[in-house]
Amino acid sequence: MEKPAFWPIIRIMTLPNFIGIGVQKGGTSWLHRQLLNHPEVFVPETRKEIHFFDWYFDRGIHWYEKWFPEDVNNYKAIGEITPRYIYDEYSLNRIKNTISDERFIVILRHPVKRAFSHYQMTFQSSEGFQYKNFNHFMEKHEHGFKRGLYAQQLKLWFDKFDKENFLILFSEELSNTEENLQTTFSKLGEFLNINPKLFDRDLAQNCVGKARTMPRFPLIFKFAQKMRQKLKDWDMDHIAYKLKKLGITRELFSSKKPLPELTPEQNERWLKAYEKDIKELEILLNRSFSNWT
Repeated sequence: MEKPAFWPIIRIMTLPNFIGIGVQKGGTSWLHRQLLNHPEVFVPETRKEIHFFDWYFDRGIHWYEKWFPEDVNNYKAIGEITPRYIYDEYSLNRIKNTISDERFIVILRHPVKRAFSHYQMTFQSSEGFQYKNFNHFMEKHEHGFKRGLYAQQLKLWFDKFDKENFLILFSEELSNTEENLQTTFSKLGEFLNINPKLFDRDLAQNCVGKARTMPRFPLIFKFAQKMRQKLKDWDMDHIAYKLKKLGITRELFSSKKPLPELTPEQNERWLKAYEKDIKELEILLNRSFSNWT
């Protein structure tokens, strides 16, 4: 039998062996930066949130796997972080049907502070101006309050996957002390089978979010945000990534006017609304959340 003139190159499919699934405004950007700078870990650099299982599932598994390296031998852990997954049942079922044996990282945060950070984020797209205040946001926004019902969400995931497949971290303990940082890196190292000593501690301690301010030109900023989403839809978001990395977008659109701040009265009101779910979460995770005050 005559041999072909060339042998076709077949790429072995690479899929992640861990996914950061949430929560939004919980510290997943911090986590992404730590993992991105660990030599034994691969996470996509230009697109932190792939959104395959919620937004782009119709593009097919081969579109998804193109975000991951062909040579898996260079890494012990390959993953992605899309914090919307934990809140989306479609994502849960699609992940279960696509990658049956998976590891998940979840970062939980004081639910009212998470929601308030979400509220502040709406001003970055000018959406926030439609709400009179934080209370109005929590009452009217479709997802503002519900995203903080952690027990409700985790129960659905624990029904589909073994509880041992999850690493639960807490935003308040990520990097506020050297001891907590050491504990966090040790947990990540054990869970992902990577060397915790190779994390960049200087990066972790200095890697805190800059205080957000009101957009300088709300309508222009809103247009820019829409263009950024379009670039993502066209798989050209590396352009927006480069602009963001250079700090151009912040210089162009940020003003000196600060965003609203959470009041004690608002915190008390909504913490009471989360009380039932927090108690269920304590039972589910066998942990006290008395520090969420």
